[in-house]
Amino acid sequence: MTKLVRLIALTLLAIGFSGTTSSNAEVRIAGNIPLTGPIAAYSGKYFMGFEMGLKDACKKHNVDCSQFKLDAQDNAGKPPQSVSVIQKQMINEPHVAITGTSAESLAIAPLLDKVGIPHFMVSFDSFLAKRGKDRLRVLPNYKVEAPMYYRFLSKMKPKKVYSLTLNFSSTNEQFSALIEPWMKKTGIKYGREAYDFGTKDYNNMVLKAKKYNPDIYLVSGYSFHVYPIMKAMKTYGIDPNKVMVCLDFIDLLYNNTPIDDLKGYYYASSEYDIPGKVAGAPDFFKRFKATYGKSPSYVEAYAYDTAAIIVAAQAKHGKVTTETIYKIMPFQGITGMVDLDEDGDIIGTVTVAHINNDGKVDEVK
Repeated sequence: MTKLVRLIALTLLAIGFSGTTSSNAEVRIAGNIPLTGPIAAYSGKYFMGFEMGLKDACKKHNVDCSQFKLDAQDNAGKPPQSVSVIQKQMINEPHVAITGTSAESLAIAPLLDKVGIPHFMVSFDSFLAKRGKDRLRVLPNYKVEAPMYYRFLSKMKPKKVYSLTLNFSSTNEQFSALIEPWMKKTGIKYGREAYDFGTKDYNNMVLKAKKYNPDIYLVSGYSFHVYPIMKAMKTYGIDPNKVMVCLDFIDLLYNNTPIDDLKGYYYASSEYDIPGKVAGAPDFFKRFKATYGKSPSYVEAYAYDTAAIIVAAQAKHGKVTTETIYKIMPFQGITGMVDLDEDGDIIGTVTVAHINNDGKVDEVK
């Protein structure tokens, strides 16, 4: 366990500060996500946002944060390890679970479904929440991202589209079950290439895509995949104004990526990441960076809102259950107005953004 992971775990377990307890009932939270390993670039800061959300929500509702006991554990992005971790955590009979990412949540979910506690999933899988009544997602995912693609493609009116996507079951499911049928129905000619997680050289794949001569390219994967794909596209003269990148493009905005490498690209964005869109976002960004020395992306912002939802359910109803969480919906968060559909998935909050020639972010409506 790294020093950073130990620090997060100790800080979260020790949270207990000012406030008068409105309900003394202990709320045990089992956290089980990748804090180390390659996927930690995406999820490693999650509990930083969660910690800040707990503190702020406890202060808002005048409750003692010491009643919220978070056991933050690292599953290293490995499903077998995530199962082993949750089995140990369940000995303490948690009231809430937070798991991720997609493969790890999928491995853990059947165990948590049996105990019937709220299960917040840090996952992009299109249909994972729908498969269990206590599965919840306060995070943009492929299910809510797909209609954003429909709107974007309807606006751009391409005749041909080519996708470069990560070869994950969740990504393949999104395209095969949601996006490809829509394009077929609308008469768009479509090609796709799926690359493996460990791919290092994207040149041949990008050349193949270029030969297809599409009007629009769709690029999906983690930020450490999409950035080299974008660089390869630049090498082969592909106009970034013809490229639409998934949500992970946002990480590039906060990781000191040269702005000239980002100009022209369209990308999926949370409302939180659109300048001026959500009132509480700038303050959160400023305080997060001052506290942790890192810039928060939408993942940490939604972690903040997840913690705030848990505290609000406890403060208003004396317990945290799937039922009491639904009772406080819709919920005003720093990511915007948070609401859950009948499947437990967040509603909306994904839009299209574009980096203009001045390096500024424009929302595409």
